[in-house]
Amino acid sequence: MTNYHNFYPGADYGLDPKKDDSHIDLDYKFPASQFALPTDPRTANQLKAVSDKLRTGAKTIEVSGITPQVLESIPEQHLKEINRLNKLAGAELTFHGPLLEPTGLTNEGWSEASRNQVEKQMWSAIERGQKMDPEGNLIITFHSSNGLPDPETIMKDETGKIETKSLVEH
Repeated sequence: MTNYHNFYPGADYGLDPKKDDSHIDLDYKFPASQFALPTDPRTANQLKAVSDKLRTGAKTIEVSGITPQVLESIPEQHLKEINRLNKLAGAELTFHGPLLEPTGLTNEGWSEASRNQVEKQMWSAIERGQKMDPEGNLIITFHSSNGLPDPETIMKDETGKIETKSLVEH
């Protein structure tokens, strides 16, 4: 006879107050203020997006500027208002900079001009982020690479046949 002890019953609706809590350790429940939420990266109205997230009770919000076109279209006044809203709510902001290939590598190859352009876009993002928290230490996220080809493995079988496989499954 095999006995199983179910120490983890699986995912359920831990935030639902009507759910039976007899098997849930209450230490695993967190208030909404413990969650960090990103804003919608498709909208330039990041002020409304931050406001909407703060209304959920979250206290850490990541302002999204992942598309250079959207980032540049966020009005300067919105960035300043996000700072004011942040202070009123006692929240903590982070900022996701644009998704760029910082090396300057493009489909046409590498060029110093492409690298300089990306560097200017990154500095612009930092300057815009500074408007959201001019006195603070705003965390700004950039990715170390974006758009490089997926890593590949080249294998040769016993017959000499060469096969290429992507290491990243899509």
